[in-house]
Amino acid sequence: MAWRHGRGGRADGPPRRGSDDQRAGGDAGDYAGRFVGPGGAVLTVAADGPALTLSEGDRRGRLRAIDDGGFVSDLAGRDFYTLDFGGVAGRRDRLWYGEMLFGRDGAPAQPASDPALAALAGTYLSNDPWIGESVVVARGDTLIVDGAGPVLRAPDGSWRFADPQSTERLWFDRPIGGRPQRLNLSGASQWRTAV
Repeated sequence: MAWRHGRGGRADGPPRRGSDDQRAGGDAGDYAGRFVGPGGAVLTVAADGPALTLSEGDRRGRLRAIDDGGFVSDLAGRDFYTLDFGGVAGRRDRLWYGEMLFGRDGAPAQPASDPALAALAGTYLSNDPWIGESVVVARGDTLIVDGAGPVLRAPDGSWRFADPQSTERLWFDRPIGGRPQRLNLSGASQWRTAV
C-alpha cells in the first residue's frame, strides 16, 4: 500500500515532517481505542507493539507518525487528511480528520466553523511539483493548514503559522463568490481545486 499525504502535496511519498517510522510518540496505547464521529462513523486505532493501525469496518491500514499527535494513514478513504489526536498528555480522547471531530467511545458535538474561516478552507494546488498542494481546513474558530498546523491572522491581512519559528506567510486572494481562488504561500501561488 502507498502512503497518500494531503499535507504538503506529496502523494505516495513520505510526509514533509517526521520519518517513515510508524511508531507513535510516547505510548502507543495512549492512542488506541474506538473513536466515533459524525453520522456514527467509527475509527478504531489499535496498538501493534510500538506501531499503530487504523480500521474502519472491515478495512485496515497503518498509521505513521509525522509529529506529536499527528499521523498519516494508508487506509483507503482515510488517506487524504492527517489524523490529529488531542487531549491531555497521555491518553488521547479525541481526533480530528479534516473538519470532522471524533471522540473516544462517543460522538462529540461538532464545533461550528466561523463562516469567514470556512470560506478559506479548501484544497489549493500548484502545477510546480516543488510547491505541490496545501489543504486548508476550518475547525471551529481555528484555521489549519493540514500537515503544517494552525495559522493566525496577522495585522497586515496575511496569515502566519502559530509556530513562532516559522517565517512562512500566507495570503488568500482572487475571490469568486466570497471564496478565495488563490493561496499565496510565501510567494508561491496555489489555486483552489475541487478534489
